[in-house]
Amino acid sequence: MGIFTKKGSEKTPEKSPAKAPETKKSNKPIKTPTQPAGDEETITTGVDDLLQLLERFPRLSVEETAKRLHVGKGVLRSWIDFLVEEKVLGIEYSFTTPYIYLNKPKEGPKATKTVDKQINFIVFKKEFEERATKNKIPPTKIPEYWNQHIVKKLEANKEFFLMETRKKNLPHGEELWKKYMAQVVNGTR
Repeated sequence: MGIFTKKGSEKTPEKSPAKAPETKKSNKPIKTPTQPAGDEETITTGVDDLLQLLERFPRLSVEETAKRLHVGKGVLRSWIDFLVEEKVLGIEYSFTTPYIYLNKPKEGPKATKTVDKQINFIVFKKEFEERATKNKIPPTKIPEYWNQHIVKKLEANKEFFLMETRKKNLPHGEELWKKYMAQVVNGTR
């Protein structure tokens, strides 16, 4: 039975607040479309849906992703912020439009990276020495100038280094920085 209000001289039905539809409870296990056969229950989250969507579409704008997942931009951005911080997702901008993508694991062993860095450092030092010789710097002064050059380049990264030590809760950031500097300057890193 509806609620009536008096409007002018006529009575008109007033809409009662919408009630949520009743759901029927079942004893059957919950199945999701992505659930392998035989599993009793698999729960997927919106983040799972986001990752599956990015597997199908390698690069999507945040706005389009929100529409496809039927979630608000604020909720989606909080998921993205977390996943970017965890390096699961990457984000890039085209003008002012943010696009997200899955970060792919890098291939190859980590040892290769270390070797490449050492080779690059050796090449960098050799190129410095060649330029110094070409500019007629006395050979006895080149190591001194090299150390000054390296210290200047490293000092530009000190704040970032210390910020990372704080982020990782490493104690004695300044001491670690000095140790790192000494290793690089002495060529042991």
